[in-house]
Amino acid sequence: MTRPTVARIVAALAAAALLGACGAEPADQDLCAQYADLKAAVEELRTTPFEPADIDEFRTQVDALRQRADAVRDELDQVQRVSEGRLDTAISMLRQQADDLREDLTAARFEAAENLGPQLTEARQRVSTAYATITRALDTQCPQPS
Repeated sequence: MTRPTVARIVAALAAAALLGACGAEPADQDLCAQYADLKAAVEELRTTPFEPADIDEFRTQVDALRQRADAVRDELDQVQRVSEGRLDTAISMLRQQADDLREDLTAARFEAAENLGPQLTEARQRVSTAYATITRALDTQCPQPS
């Protein structure tokens, strides 16, 4: 391929990417709005209680935590979509921790509850630690409403 051909292909791909974003909802394109949704999902994950009294309650709470971990991943995908690659490393780290937590929660449904409480607490802490990197990057860019 010649340089002019490569340049035209690159220009066409860039134009397609820009035009593809035109039909999206404005809130979906707003990094701060997506970040606010991510913060809410992480807060729900952090504050979901995990103090089961019996095996049925244990499984119910594990399912609730797994749903919260899925919500964090979904919101993280939205932040990554609008962050233009600036946060890829931090997002990858948080995604990995959310995946690890989800795997722990899936395994937890089949293991003894008394052994897993500390493991799940540690996994949630790792999600919080990975999330702190994104918080440091976006809190200055996205002012909090008064």
